[in-house]
Amino acid sequence: MSWQRLLHEPLVHFLLAGSVLFGLSALFGESFGVNSNDTRIYVSAEKIQQLHETWSRQRGTPPTAAQLRNLAEDFIREEVLYREAIASGLDQDDTIVRRRLSQKVEFLAQSIASTVEPADAEVQQFFEDNKEKYIVPTQVAFSHVYFSSSRRGAQAPDDARTVLATLTSD
Repeated sequence: MSWQRLLHEPLVHFLLAGSVLFGLSALFGESFGVNSNDTRIYVSAEKIQQLHETWSRQRGTPPTAAQLRNLAEDFIREEVLYREAIASGLDQDDTIVRRRLSQKVEFLAQSIASTVEPADAEVQQFFEDNKEKYIVPTQVAFSHVYFSSSRRGAQAPDDARTVLATLTSD
């Protein structure tokens, strides 16, 4: 088989393209479409809102514009240090990091498990304190039943008594 004919084979094209992609992947160390060298830090509107709410909850007052800017800068500084620590491998084989992550999972599990059911006395006291929310006012319903003497004749009073007895027996 000649070289010219070999170059026209789709299998050869596929192997060459695959080799080039494999080489580029090995060279850059990441999948295509993901730029591991992107050092930008995005501070979204949601993050700003979270910083604002945390400040307000801790301090009791909303932050000023300058304080909010400082909070965002602190977040960026922390993110830079975090990324540098990860890039340096400081998270690997670190007992303190492992212990801290374990603690976070334990705290999460405890907060879920700590939702204890209230005692009967507490439920009763809550009901007594909020009784007006749970009491439904008495309601009355009625129906008008007409017994026409022109249609029923002399039987109308007896029919009325029979229906009344049926209704009051329930």
